[in-house]
Amino acid sequence: MAGKRSVQTFVTQLDRIEKGLKSAHRKLDRIIRSDIIQTIQGENAMALDQDIFDAIAAQNTVIDGLVEYIRGLVAANVISKEEGEKILADIKTNNTKLEGALLEGVPPAPPA
Repeated sequence: MAGKRSVQTFVTQLDRIEKGLKSAHRKLDRIIRSDIIQTIQGENAMALDQDIFDAIAAQNTVIDGLVEYIRGLVAANVISKEEGEKILADIKTNNTKLEGALLEGVPPAPPA
């Protein structure tokens, strides 16, 4: 009878170990899934960041070209110096708004 109890105790302990392993396996699966989701989200965020940086670089190229164009119009007397300065001030104001919004992580308000 003592041998039967030892086997039964051993089987009970194995059952507990198996339940513990299953529980640990479920927890590990959740951790792995969570890690995979975070990795995917991180990759998507990095891709989005790159898209934003690319858009900003493109905008800067357009702004730089526009500034040169306005200066050329002033130099050719197509528009007055005052008109050119006002346009350039507006460009600078809009650019400053965009930079501030990006630093705060808030999208800029659409133009009125």
